[in-house]
Amino acid sequence: MSGAARDAGAGEVLLFTDLANPTSNGVYRRIGYRAVADRVEIAAVG
Repeated sequence: MSGAARDAGAGEVLLFTDLANPTSNGVYRRIGYRAVADRVEIAAVG
């Protein structure tokens, strides 16, 4: 899908991953993704 998006003219393609999973993150790096920033999402309960 990333390649199709780029081929269709997308200026950038974003991928959010689980930083605790080195296997998938290694795959993403090998296919051309690069780390840009870490992010934390906190949701209020109640």
